[in-house]
Amino acid sequence: MRSLSDMKSLFDWTWLLVALLAASAWAGALLWPDLGLRHDVGLLGVQLAGAIPAMETNHVGELGAILGIVALNRFLFSRDKAFYIVLFIAAMVTLVFAQSRSPITGFLVAVPLMLFAARRIGPIALTAILLFAALTLTSFTDIFWEFFLRGQNEVQFSSLSGRTEGWVLGWELFKRSPLLGFGAYAGGRFAVLTELGRNLSASEWSSVLNTWLEIMIGVGLLGLVFVAAAFIRTWVNLLSSAFSSPTASLTHCLAVESIGILALISVRSMFTTEIFWHPPLTFFLVMGYGEFLYRLHKYSRRREAVFAARTSPTV
Repeated sequence: MRSLSDMKSLFDWTWLLVALLAASAWAGALLWPDLGLRHDVGLLGVQLAGAIPAMETNHVGELGAILGIVALNRFLFSRDKAFYIVLFIAAMVTLVFAQSRSPITGFLVAVPLMLFAARRIGPIALTAILLFAALTLTSFTDIFWEFFLRGQNEVQFSSLSGRTEGWVLGWELFKRSPLLGFGAYAGGRFAVLTELGRNLSASEWSSVLNTWLEIMIGVGLLGLVFVAAAFIRTWVNLLSSAFSSPTASLTHCLAVESIGILALISVRSMFTTEIFWHPPLTFFLVMGYGEFLYRLHKYSRRREAVFAARTSPTV
């Protein structure tokens, strides 16, 4: 990527692929409802999954959250408001019918961060007022909580659909080999899940469903250092660019968009292997953009220093 326009094209192509994948979930629900829909789930009674290609409901919900973040950001900065309103509505419908809690939580975390980074104080205040009114003057809280529970009882919800059992066992195994782990992409699957194989709630898992614990079990603390460094540096690069770039510039627009996506990924990383598994295209995209911004800033400073040296008076 040699220019901002190249980066913009890469973003657009990535979101197009995400949109097509989300559309395939709805097509599967229409053509193969026995595969694309799970029945008797939660408040809505149906849960959207992927048929061809096969996708878990969590992944379908994440696609809806990604498209919702992109549509909201483009609505803030683009002149083509109508298209992004339609896209946002379609994304929210996908997110709701997937009934996936971590994408919903990630989306709710991403929106205020994006508005703050976009320097839209008015929408932040309006959102806060509307949310306060909805929580205090209506039955929205009860309805949302019933939807969020997804038909589970308190024991199932508090165990995060059985995840905590795997996390406890994973932590115990990590303490046996804290520096090097049990092998990348193998520790969680073969060390932890073998022990949980008799548990029906974990019979379809392919990991321990937590990015950071999976990394520690797989490659230990030595491997975690590199992933955490890339993760933190990406946050620093994006935030510094968002607050230093001219408002509504292309640099600023893509930085705000990346912050929203990274916020979603950050939340999802606590419940999935979001950052490094099969391959993490959205994380690679925002990490690459953060590094692009860092190098662009570094190049600009070096060019300014050279210009200043050439134009300074000779003593």
